[in-house]
Amino acid sequence: GVPVLGTIFFPPNVYGGRRNWVDQLLRKDKNGQFIIGDKLIEIADYYGFDGWFINQETEGCSEKHAILMIEFLEYIKSKKPELIIVWYDSMAKDGNIAWQGELNENNIIYLVDEKSNKKRADAIFLDFRWQSLQREATIENTLQNMEKYSLEPKDVFVGMDLQASGFYTAINWPKLLNTDGTLKLSLGLYCPSWSYYDSKKIEEYWSKDEALWL
Repeated sequence: GVPVLGTIFFPPNVYGGRRNWVDQLLRKDKNGQFIIGDKLIEIADYYGFDGWFINQETEGCSEKHAILMIEFLEYIKSKKPELIIVWYDSMAKDGNIAWQGELNENNIIYLVDEKSNKKRADAIFLDFRWQSLQREATIENTLQNMEKYSLEPKDVFVGMDLQASGFYTAINWPKLLNTDGTLKLSLGLYCPSWSYYDSKKIEEYWSKDEALWL
């Protein structure tokens, strides 16, 4: 009963990312069809999972790449509307890598068509910078844009990086909570598998996992 997504990750150049991999993703055949887009639909159908998480963090792209990426998202949703697409807040509308940490004019185009309000992806995973103490209005800006485009909390996830520290991770909870203690947005937990790979024995794993989710 829980949706399962595959991951498409184009890493930063310093970690081995290559711009031509992005070019390959966005390549069309002679009929204007996205070759890899069709294959991603086939793969999800064959293995029986629910969609794709797309994270494009490779530098060197241009506005042309951004336009093609929007076409790519629309192409997949037009051919397989029930396939879930989650976009990561990394590539901005001009094609450059610019993590926003909020929903704004630089990343909204990958989630929603600003003219028609039609969704291009099912959700966006906001970068961890949302909780910056130097940028107090990240959540307020996000909520304002959500209202503008009739989005719901399930459409926007705020990223929490658990990879290194698990339940010791510092999180700016006051920015996320209403006065009654309810969440303003959905939580996007990055690498909650920390409880497993940070443990040496199975007993340690169970203990950490239980504490993480309580």
